[in-house]
Parts: sequence; C-alpha cells; structure tokens
Amino acid sequence: MFDLQICFDTIDHDILIYKLHKYGINENELEWFKSYLFNRRQVVKIQNYNISSEFSLRVGIPQGSTLGPLLFLVFVNDLFTCINHSKGNYFADDAMIYSKGCGYEPELLYNLQSDTAHIGQEARGLAPCLTRWKTMTT
Repeated sequence: MFDLQICFDTIDHDILIYKLHKYGINENELEWFKSYLFNRRQVVKIQNYNISSEFSLRVGIPQGSTLGPLLFLVFVNDLFTCINHSKGNYFADDAMIYSKGCGYEPELLYNLQSDTAHIGQEARGLAPCLTRWKTMTT
C-alpha cells in the first residue's frame, strides 16, 4: 500500500499540466489552470507577524480548495498503468496493489515486487509519494 497523502504537497505543476492536456483539456483551459497553479506565493504568519520571507511555491496543490482533490486524482490516475501482474485500487489518499494466491508462493511475491518496482520507475512525478509504503499479507 502506498500512502499518497504527501502528493498534495509535491505534485509537479508541469507534469500536472501535461496530464491535463493528455486528458483533452484545451489550451484556453490549460492557461486558466496554469494561472491557478503557477506563481503562487506563501509566507508564514503568526498573529499578523511575518515569521518567514515570502517565497514562491513551485509544487503542490492548494489544500482545502475545491479543485485540489480533482487535480490530485488527475495526477495519480495513471499510477497503475505500468503494472503487469497485479491489480490496483485507490482509497482516499492510499493506493494498493494486490494479487491472489494460496499460501506462500514465491512467484506471487516476485510479481508484486516487480510491479512495485515498475511503479517506482514509471510513475512520472510520483517519486516523493512512493517513499512511504506498507506491506501486508493475509
């Protein structure tokens, strides 16, 4: 199981725009998404006192926004396209690959490890999200 919660903060804007284009978003709409994502600035304040300098955000999706969950889904939607032996499911901010077997089967374990490696290699822009993962067998 992959914990994708961190993805909200690490999504690469250029890759997200590429994926939106790939899904058929036209140029005018892409420009709107670019204006929404790019050139965002942030500063840390406590009781109206600036604690940090203003800095530019180059990655991440605005959390708490209406578009945030939709953009997150667009970004992770192709996560399972590179697996060959397993099936995949999403639930909230977790992703899971699984296979069925009977007892301990070395081939099953090898296939799961192989698919996990494929996800790590092929899932463009998701590397920071795939550093935290959990394994379980039943």
